[in-house]
Amino acid sequence: MQDPSIDTCLRHAVERSRARTLVRHPEHAGTWSVTLPGAAVLTLVLEADGERLRLWAALGRVSHEQARHTVHALLAHFAAACDHFRVGLGDHDIYELWGHWPIDLHGADELADLLDEVASVVRVWQEILAKPPAPGRVPGPAPREAAVPPLVRA
Repeated sequence: MQDPSIDTCLRHAVERSRARTLVRHPEHAGTWSVTLPGAAVLTLVLEADGERLRLWAALGRVSHEQARHTVHALLAHFAAACDHFRVGLGDHDIYELWGHWPIDLHGADELADLLDEVASVVRVWQEILAKPPAPGRVPGPAPREAAVPPLVRA
């Protein structure tokens, strides 16, 4: 059985954020789902050491296959600018967001802020995937010249 203080911290964080719901998964110990604004779902998993929560959200597929390289160039820029979230390509060509939160049972406000930040990042990436920018609209070298690192598969 999970320490109820983790559940309490998560519940308080969701109440203080723009997130809509928190669901604990009794069939998977240490797993919760948070419904974010816009109906995106963030999965939270307590890591085995009990020190961090792993955050994961499905973002969707790129709407125009020919724009995949442009999306990957944007991902490279995002990875260089953001050190606490990663976006990559998962199973079935679905892009995913990953992150971690070091557990602080007295940090519900910080977790609420993180949930709001995740919601914003998820929304932006869903918009990018739904309507990728034209290749010339991505800063940096032209796509055929860009040295975009390969994406990590989940």
